[in-house]
Amino acid sequence: MGFVEEEQGTVMDGGKMHRRRRRKQSRIKTVVLSAAVIAAVLAVMVILFRIRTVEITGNEHYSTDYIQELMMPDFLSQNSLYLTWKYRSGAVEEEIPFLSAVEVKMVSPFHVKIQVYEKKLIGSFHYQDQNIYFDQKGVILEQTQEVYPDIPLITGVELGEVAIYQKI
Repeated sequence: MGFVEEEQGTVMDGGKMHRRRRRKQSRIKTVVLSAAVIAAVLAVMVILFRIRTVEITGNEHYSTDYIQELMMPDFLSQNSLYLTWKYRSGAVEEEIPFLSAVEVKMVSPFHVKIQVYEKKLIGSFHYQDQNIYFDQKGVILEQTQEVYPDIPLITGVELGEVAIYQKI
C-alpha cells in the first residue's frame, strides 16, 4: 500500500507542476500580447499623428520658418498630439524669449495651427553699428542692422555689454 500512496503523490505533484507551467506560459503570453498591443498603438500614433502641414499666424517680426524651427526642434515635436500637449498652457517665454504666448490647435492628425503672440518691441538703442530692440521688461529681443521706423530710438544712454535675450 505504501507503494500506491507514493505513486498517487507523484501523480499529484506532476499535475501541480503541469498547472504551474500552464500558468507561467499564460502569463508570458499575456505580457507578450500586451507589449505587442502597446507597440502597435505607439506605431499608429507616430505614423498617423505626424505633422505635415503647419499654419503659423500672428508673427510680424520673425519668420514662420524660424518660429517653426524653434517650436519643433526634434522628432517628438513633429507629432501633433505631443506638440499640442507641450504647449497646452500657452507659456513659451523660457524656450522662445521673443514670444509671450502660443496657442496650438490640431486641425487634423497631420495639420496644426499655431497662433503666436510676439512680445512688443518698445524701444531701441544704437550699439556698435547695430540696432538693439527691447521689450517692456528691458529684455533685448533683437540685434540687427535693420531699422524699424515705428520703434523709438533711445539716445544719450551708454550701454555696457549687451547680449540677446538678456536684460539691458
